[in-house]
Amino acid sequence: MVDVFISYKREERGRCERIYDKLHALGLDVWFDVRLTAGKSFDREIETAVKSAKAVVVLWSPASVESEWVREEAAVGKARDVLAAIRIAPCDLPFGFGTTHVEDIHEADFAEDHPGWLKILDRVGSLTGRPDVADYAKAARATGTMMTTAAPSAQALRDKPSIAVLPFTDITGSKDQEYFCDGMVVEIVTVISRFRSLFVVDSGSSLTYRGGAQTLKQIAGELGVRYILQGSVRRSGEHVRIAAELVDAAVGEKIWAERFDGSMENVFALQDTVANAVASQIEPTIEATEVRRASARPTQDLRAYDLYLRALQRQRAFERQSFSEAVALLDQAVALDPDYALALALAGLCQARLVIYGFTDDSVQSRRVAADLIDRAVSLGGDDPQVLTWAAQAIGLLGGDIGAAEGMIERALECNPGSSYAWSAGGWVHLYAGRKEEALVRLRTALTMNPRSPDRPLTLVGIGHALLFQHRFDEAIPPLREAAQLIPGQSGGGVGLAVALAYLDRLDEAKAVLVNVRPGMKAVVSAFLVTFRDPSDRDLLRTGLAMIGVNV
Repeated sequence: MVDVFISYKREERGRCERIYDKLHALGLDVWFDVRLTAGKSFDREIETAVKSAKAVVVLWSPASVESEWVREEAAVGKARDVLAAIRIAPCDLPFGFGTTHVEDIHEADFAEDHPGWLKILDRVGSLTGRPDVADYAKAARATGTMMTTAAPSAQALRDKPSIAVLPFTDITGSKDQEYFCDGMVVEIVTVISRFRSLFVVDSGSSLTYRGGAQTLKQIAGELGVRYILQGSVRRSGEHVRIAAELVDAAVGEKIWAERFDGSMENVFALQDTVANAVASQIEPTIEATEVRRASARPTQDLRAYDLYLRALQRQRAFERQSFSEAVALLDQAVALDPDYALALALAGLCQARLVIYGFTDDSVQSRRVAADLIDRAVSLGGDDPQVLTWAAQAIGLLGGDIGAAEGMIERALECNPGSSYAWSAGGWVHLYAGRKEEALVRLRTALTMNPRSPDRPLTLVGIGHALLFQHRFDEAIPPLREAAQLIPGQSGGGVGLAVALAYLDRLDEAKAVLVNVRPGMKAVVSAFLVTFRDPSDRDLLRTGLAMIGVNV
């Protein structure tokens, strides 16, 4: 028995897939016709699914109201009193459904806080016996909070290796088998999406590229990914062969290819094999146990996950308000899921940054809160590389045990050497420890791995300071200047740039830079100096600032 059966007309396939992705992301078992099993009578399989589903979601449109199949499926749902109807385009309802409640949602994409969509979730949650789904709807309706776990903004996720799965080609060229090939894509995307180390474009977007004339590089650019998985399916009776290849679209290089053989009876296991093979190719050094662990959700409460993602984006602005908003979002996430290690760790780091950037009225209390959050995060999620990375940065900022912080970074990189963020954080931890050369190598590695990372400004500030502390003042200016332009609120970049200019006797330029650094800069610099354990590094910054009349 499935949770949800979606009835729709083939012309509305893209809309159906978006709804599938949203419901599936909530942990519901969703059926629509890509799940038809080859070799079985499709009409009997549809009948079984619609008669056993806990909820039947019908998509009414000018095309679907004319479809005998959709009307019959909707009639079954109505007779069983499990119907949830959505009108996705202006149309008159079919005869017999005039008194049936329907939610009008005409937008090209569903907004997560759309009142009609919230009511559909409420209805589906009640029908499926999933009060958590209904609760999401009620909470979002009451607070206006978006509740989706579907992909947040690309900016928030592109520090992960990114991949799109294009429609697989049926070697026989039969249009009748497109549903099977599309089902292959949907299942593979679903499996790959479980890996926290990957960003995967949803199947609804990638399936629109069937039969197009674009090159892989063009497609990758439009979807914002680096890697493209494409393949073909050849069927002969009960035997199926899947050929897949992974392409680095940025350089047009095929980096992996494999064939998989199996029977239709084991096709879903075959899809899992393909998906896991792709993931292991992208992250080849992750241990098998880490891969299995990464298949789990970061939290069972999807509202908490959404809050975490929003906080992750907000804290990158390096402004008092954005940090405060991030802390508030993370507090909500932890209230929903007290054992959510990622949220605890990021909250600890945000509290530490509130202290360092002078954004708190009670630095002693903020330090105490940050230390407590980090302790809880590590005790709950000490095997998670991202938790270790957040924790190491916070410890480094607060002047804690730098050896312990370095150990956390090494463990994080052992678990996930493909994380550009862990390389950048490792560079900063080495910088705090006074190891400038090692810091520079790691920071530059991070920038090479992901030059467009949303964390690029912070990496540039680190590179600039690593060069500054080696007295390479000319080289330090370009990365520090770029960082100051990208995020004016990142005071460390502005201070570092002013110091580099001062040592080159460009005092007027240095003073002009400090004009743009916000008020209270002396307190910020004093807190910032504490992070650097090497006295010579602190002295270099103090001397440079003194040259332009700032004594700290």
